[in-house]
Amino acid sequence: RIVITGTDTHVGKTWIGIALATALRHHRAVRAVKLVESGCTGPSPVDEDGYRLARATGQERPDRALVRLCAPVTPALAADREAIDLDLRALCAEARSHEPAAIDGREGVLLVEGAGGLLSPITYRHSLLDAAVI
Repeated sequence: RIVITGTDTHVGKTWIGIALATALRHHRAVRAVKLVESGCTGPSPVDEDGYRLARATGQERPDRALVRLCAPVTPALAADREAIDLDLRALCAEARSHEPAAIDGREGVLLVEGAGGLLSPITYRHSLLDAAVI
């Protein structure tokens, strides 16, 4: 697993993820997952990071972030506003369920993108740093 993070929002995490996915998929099975994405305003995910990551790997599922939230704020606050209880362990387990199988003896790679920076709260108690060790 490779966790992709940065210092903030809009610093290039998704573009790095797309570049990694594009390069790695020529040598290994690759899947990319965005755990939580905030600022999702419509039913179609085509302008969202989770969708772009999925397209870069060619995967069918997940085809968007595991959790999509409306407010363009930290996931913990956005989930609170929508009365959604984010469970980091459950999100990480779901992400792991998408790990690709080995092909020709080469392990698959799961790219996991966070929201915001490394310490940006996914829940009020957990950040991407916690997700990286689960």
